[in-house]
Amino acid sequence: QRLAYKNFEAKWRGVIIDRCEAMNIFAVNSLLKILEEPPTGTVFFLVTAAPNALPATIRSRCQQLRFGPLSDVQLAEILRAKGVTAPDGAWLHLAEGSVNRALAIANGALPERYQELRGMFSALLSQTHTQLAFDFAKKMEEEEDPDTLLHLLQLWCRGECLEKSSSKRLIKAMESIQRCREAIGAYGNPALALEAMALAIQQ
Repeated sequence: QRLAYKNFEAKWRGVIIDRCEAMNIFAVNSLLKILEEPPTGTVFFLVTAAPNALPATIRSRCQQLRFGPLSDVQLAEILRAKGVTAPDGAWLHLAEGSVNRALAIANGALPERYQELRGMFSALLSQTHTQLAFDFAKKMEEEEDPDTLLHLLQLWCRGECLEKSSSKRLIKAMESIQRCREAIGAYGNPALALEAMALAIQQ
């Protein structure tokens, strides 16, 4: 409705849709109609860290602009500007240039929760008890920011792959985690996506 109004203060206006991969099907269909016939003098900025999670019909109507990750020094400066104490270098590096991940690491007990979940994840890789998969999925579902924790587990798997010659299961785990992250972003049903990921890792 707001887009139906004409511009008064400037010739152009910008509409920023952050984390657009999290839109449900109804929002996607509405946006698609707008992109097919955009209002005059309006530019849409669709911000996402998972472009492949967007429908092809949306991606085909957009010009992609890629932004590189911020350096650890830049992250630390941003956190200080927000009045947040930056975590130590090792944890800040795990944010991989993402302000949101850096804030999640700095603002809570994420390191402790990550250590606990990584222990469960390691057991998931080596054991085939189905209940363990459901317990891990349930624990992840209870987290306020499961995506950041899933990202950290991906990084751990990558590090383990570099150290071990036999890494097929770790590569499969990384792929399963990525599919899970994209499914949560696209459909917003973490319980089902997490359970499917945990069971796939055990297979």
